[in-house]
Amino acid sequence: MREFDKKFIDKCFAYLECVKGEKYDITAEIFKMIKEEKEPDSALQYFLMNANSIESSEEKEAEIFFTVTEINEYEKKFGKLVEGIIDKLISQKLEEDEFYSQIWKRIERPDSEFETEKEKVFALYKIWMNRKVPYFKLSDGMKMQNEKYKNIATEKMMQVKKASFIVNSEFEQRTEKSSLLLELIEQCESEEEKVVMLALILTMSEKRAVSDLLDMLKDKCK
Repeated sequence: MREFDKKFIDKCFAYLECVKGEKYDITAEIFKMIKEEKEPDSALQYFLMNANSIESSEEKEAEIFFTVTEINEYEKKFGKLVEGIIDKLISQKLEEDEFYSQIWKRIERPDSEFETEKEKVFALYKIWMNRKVPYFKLSDGMKMQNEKYKNIATEKMMQVKKASFIVNSEFEQRTEKSSLLLELIEQCESEEEKVVMLALILTMSEKRAVSDLLDMLKDKCK
């Protein structure tokens, strides 16, 4: 991984640790900082890897750059395009440094789909908000035929039911739930069994999250 310019780190951190406002307006100032750098792709990488970890005192108001109407228009025009760019680059399994270099090229190259400064800032904002950023190059995970997956899940049915009970139970702390699930996974004898159990637990957790969201929306509609 490349080394980051200390001056940019200090400047970026100093701004983010005190600013408050809409993320898209904050992005406008960060975009200006990045463009001023000799190695903007490196500055972009530092920002996207660290921005969400910096807590702000919210002492300084971000300068308004977008109207809500503009953001809605850009979302319709460019939202899916930015997501597609990210997904395509991730599918190429690039090294981390190269991923961020390619991201910056897509924003700033002469034939970029993002022509105006506001369009470029919006693209950076959408990249920052994407759940797949910061990016990490991953090794290939274990692949398994459906039949084998089903057989292991069937053999572990009681453990699967116990996992479901744990996922859907309430605990005072998340560490209680996670420690019980970890204990359940560690009881598996093979790596394949552990992988299947973890896959099933992830599915249960996702369904629980969707259910909780739907309940929350129903409550708001009452």
